[in-house]
Amino acid sequence: VARTPSSPAAASNHRPAGLWYLLIGCLALLGVSAANVAAQEPKAPAPVDETLLCKDNQPIMITYIGGTRGKESTPVILLHEQGKNRRDLEKLGLSLQQLIGAAVVIPDLRGHGDSPIKTPQGKLVDNATFRRDDFLKMLQDLNAVKEFLLKKNNANELNIDKLAVVGVQMGATIGAVWGQEDWLAKLYLQGKSGQFVKLVVLVSPQL
Repeated sequence: VARTPSSPAAASNHRPAGLWYLLIGCLALLGVSAANVAAQEPKAPAPVDETLLCKDNQPIMITYIGGTRGKESTPVILLHEQGKNRRDLEKLGLSLQQLIGAAVVIPDLRGHGDSPIKTPQGKLVDNATFRRDDFLKMLQDLNAVKEFLLKKNNANELNIDKLAVVGVQMGATIGAVWGQEDWLAKLYLQGKSGQFVKLVVLVSPQL
């Protein structure tokens, strides 16, 4: 697990340049070489938006940026901070695709961006009012993302066993908790249901 400074001022000074260098260094641990990717000169897929349905029937919107290394593409989940949305991280996702061939998923976590939460009366829920249980429900968002990535893995579009999770503030905390859950998942005779996460990068975790 890699961490950047928890001080808001320090985090501000280190983003996006500090975050970028941190990511390149960390992803190198997964055997990803920017030089090797550049030598292959692959065609980069354009970003696509897709809606995923969580097990509690909450829809979440994601942007998927396909990898350029086929089955060797490293999947990266980018998680935004509270009050922000996936668009804030899309430029970083495109850079990861271009330089290391990563397959990137950027979700709007529930209550943010294009993943609104509505009351039974149809009123939008403000994420500024979220309590602990509301944040914990975001783990279901990441489970839906994992199912999405498993399908891409089975289609030989990426290698889910090299999964990296990068989170900023709220996203860092959710990513850390979910990464732990992934490693506590049971292993079945017919295959793995977890232990895919090999790298977690936490940028100014929000407690």
